[in-house]
Amino acid sequence: MSTQWIWQQSISREIFEQKYCLSGETSIEEVYRGVAAEIASAERDTRERSRWEGIFYEELISGRLQPAGRIIANARPASPMKNYNNCFTIDIEDDLEKIYDSHKEDALISKMGGGVGFDISKLRPRQAKLSHGGESSGVISFLRIFDQSAKTIMTGGQRRSAHIALLDISHPEIEDFITAKKGEENKELTQFNISVKITDAFIRAVKDDADWDLVWGGKTFKTVKARYLYDLLAKNAFTHNEPGIFNADTVERFNNGYWAFKMDRVNPCGELVMPPYSLCCLASINLVSFVSDPFTDKAAFDFDALARTAGIGVRFLDDVLDATAYPLQKIEDFSRQWRRIGLGFTGLGDVFAMLRVRYGDSESLALGGRIGATLRDASYAASSDLALEKGSFPAFDADKYLEARFVKSLPDAIR
Repeated sequence: MSTQWIWQQSISREIFEQKYCLSGETSIEEVYRGVAAEIASAERDTRERSRWEGIFYEELISGRLQPAGRIIANARPASPMKNYNNCFTIDIEDDLEKIYDSHKEDALISKMGGGVGFDISKLRPRQAKLSHGGESSGVISFLRIFDQSAKTIMTGGQRRSAHIALLDISHPEIEDFITAKKGEENKELTQFNISVKITDAFIRAVKDDADWDLVWGGKTFKTVKARYLYDLLAKNAFTHNEPGIFNADTVERFNNGYWAFKMDRVNPCGELVMPPYSLCCLASINLVSFVSDPFTDKAAFDFDALARTAGIGVRFLDDVLDATAYPLQKIEDFSRQWRRIGLGFTGLGDVFAMLRVRYGDSESLALGGRIGATLRDASYAASSDLALEKGSFPAFDADKYLEARFVKSLPDAIR
């Protein structure tokens, strides 16, 4: 299939070459042949590698499957940078030595070209007593250390590292955290996104205009109105675009690994919720590739083709987990135990336009729901097929997995 459509604007070629032609390539075809060869090399059956390399290449060059940036930039047989995952998570404990251990982990991830997400709710608030005397400098002071490190380390020799920090809505330093970033006014934490972890109890307190205790280590430091905190959050987000909101209880209700870990943090862009020491193994499906006769009365969406690409995408990302290098042993151990991937889609609004469907009306909701269900079902079916062929992921517990709230919502045949 021709790729001429990609270069209809010269800036598209310039950006692609700058960001992804990093191993001497001169064309998109050359880049994607290298990606397909490298990822297919992880296939266990050596006799099948050539076949899967061809299949992966066709999905990539057609534009149907769009891997995340670190895959396109780095995945080559001879690439010196073998990290094919965009982002990672770490943990930060309330202990000075462990904080600096986490700082080292953060630096090693940044060095490999990865973004980093973490929850800082365990850290004691500013002016809290220290075990050996004195007072804590607080969570924001430690964030500044990580922020400065991110400004210094050039990830993969190309860009500064992206970060995100989450803080619980009940943490005593939450007011300062909410208002920490004010854009050009203070240029604070420029390498960080920040988000506030809210709970069902907090939302109830906001609705009831109830009091809200700010607590750490079993001690209440302050009591404020929940609605005041929510208004403070909304105002700063409206004025300065941050902080975001992380709905902690909603996320945990849909945690497929509920019996083993909490999904209590995200990657810097926030599209993947994660436990500590996890990673983002990502790709998107370009939905516009499945529309025929766009902008006409004959326009139609090919759901069967979408399902096929979704299945290939699952296998592709599963191979990425074996082909990639890992920045930390803890991340590699968790990834190989759970084999978590993130396959999403892009171009939904464009599909609506191409099919002459008005964004937001009942027809668009039904179409979007069917597209989402197709991606979900095809992905879980492909994962099941992989388990039959290669074995279940080591941490799999069928009885517990089938009790997960999201898994219960799957069609019976897939369950």
